[in-house]
Amino acid sequence: MSPSPRLRRTPGVVSEELDGRLLLLSPDDPHVLALDDVASTVWALLDDAPTEAELVTAVAQRYNVPVEQVAADVAPALEVLRRYGVLA
Repeated sequence: MSPSPRLRRTPGVVSEELDGRLLLLSPDDPHVLALDDVASTVWALLDDAPTEAELVTAVAQRYNVPVEQVAADVAPALEVLRRYGVLA
């Protein structure tokens, strides 16, 4: 079995906080992506290049909620980040 891939930010993505929201701008997309709380937490935890399972566990610990519940929230957040090209 191969190891799970590590999640990494795409190089060159700019992040800024504005009025309490985290905004991302990819060098390959002219649109600004405004993250919700879950996606902002996911983005912050990408510093350590976790696997998806490690990321889910970290978010669950941060919010003190069951891993199963977090997995249902993190998967769509990762899909949005992938779609906008900000995950490598």
